[in-house]
Amino acid sequence: MDKSKSSRRLRLTSRNDQVGIMKFSSETITGQNPGSNDSTPLSPSSMFTSTELKYIKHSFINAILLCHWDNILGPRLYHLWKIQNVPPPPVGVLRFLTGQILSGEICKELDSNSIDFKFYDMPDKLILVAAFVFSGRLDRDVAIQSVGFVIPNSELNLYLKYHNLLQLCFRRLISKFRILLNKVSRPEDVLNEFSSWLTICLEMLSSLTEAGLPQQPRLSETAFCPHHNLEPDFLYRCITSHLMTFGRSLVVGKLAERVNLVISTLALFNSENERATSRLVDDDKPWAYHHDLCVQGLLKSQHGAITLPIREILCSRYPTTIIDVQNRDVKHSPYCHGHDIKNYQVLRNELLYLHQNNMEEPDMSNSVFQKVQQTSYLISNLIDEISKLSADCGIRVAHVHQFMRLLNRRAFSLINYVETETLKGSISLKGGLKKLRQDLSLTKDGDFRIILATAEKCKPGIYHFLLGDGKLVDFAVPMGEII
Repeated sequence: MDKSKSSRRLRLTSRNDQVGIMKFSSETITGQNPGSNDSTPLSPSSMFTSTELKYIKHSFINAILLCHWDNILGPRLYHLWKIQNVPPPPVGVLRFLTGQILSGEICKELDSNSIDFKFYDMPDKLILVAAFVFSGRLDRDVAIQSVGFVIPNSELNLYLKYHNLLQLCFRRLISKFRILLNKVSRPEDVLNEFSSWLTICLEMLSSLTEAGLPQQPRLSETAFCPHHNLEPDFLYRCITSHLMTFGRSLVVGKLAERVNLVISTLALFNSENERATSRLVDDDKPWAYHHDLCVQGLLKSQHGAITLPIREILCSRYPTTIIDVQNRDVKHSPYCHGHDIKNYQVLRNELLYLHQNNMEEPDMSNSVFQKVQQTSYLISNLIDEISKLSADCGIRVAHVHQFMRLLNRRAFSLINYVETETLKGSISLKGGLKKLRQDLSLTKDGDFRIILATAEKCKPGIYHFLLGDGKLVDFAVPMGEII
């Protein structure tokens, strides 16, 4: 072959590999984004906006990411929420996290109403990522999106204590966020609204650091201390209702000292993680009620008035006990199966009103709450036994812990009994509830509901199987009907 022809052909097929490549000097980058500490994106398609969340004193979260799947560019960081006085990770790390969160989500159904959860522990980068993946409209296109929380690796133990609380709190926020994305044309307005919701949640988490309960209970701060005077009948009703409502209670009163006394007493009957998501009241900081803190309080006005956040109480995962220290009144929201129905209706209506631009939801009546009328041998015997024990050397606190272990053992006995008699739920209960209560020595209604609530925590669904219609409420249904 002629070498001249061959070289001519090679020249014809050669191309300039530098076409389409943009080079920037460090001076050019600094000039385009003055005051930027992070490395600046090299193309408009990789740029993102950011917001700083202020007035959060304590935060174990370093940054919050909003990512979405772009059909051309792949995983893309869309918005970054920074926490005031908390340095976020470098931009390169944020983009790496974006790819990790959305990897494998390309096949996710765009019309799916589910909110999936993903968790990453990256010891090489010293960070954790808790991410919620969902579908929603962004920039006029429906895409797979994710809200991710970047947490230092050193805060793993703290995160695990808050895991259930974060799940319940942010799933509700993201459900509302999806509604706004589908109906508001300006993404900036949606991000501003979502920023205000994030601030409220982060302030709640900060309050757990400021007014949280100590890890080790102190008898001197509870009603079991001889120096405190709390009527035995009132204490009996408080503990009975508290355990029947899965260890969830709201204590209201005029004096912070008396409210905190009841909170600390009830928290003795909660697990370590439940105590970590409980808080005391503070005269100087009137924190709002949050629907999924375990034990919390609200202070009345100087005139003794208070408006109960009924709708928020019904948004809680579990029923709640409402204790008025001043009036010695103890009520509770509907039991588990009735509470789930109310919870479903309230969450569904919240999304409907948001979708219809109706910002004023109708008031709810106090009639949803019931006074405590159940009797419990377990609690009456416990109070009697504690009164006979010495208040020294932590004996009374240890006796309460032993009592909680007894409740757990009896709850497992109930679970094993039901599984055996129903062939693990395949047939109805032989002999009915009456025989079950007699066999397990749970003839008193209060005792039965306390053990059943404890069993529900260990094996979700058993409460509905025995006292409900056997069906669990699907909380994805309301969102599917609206969007």
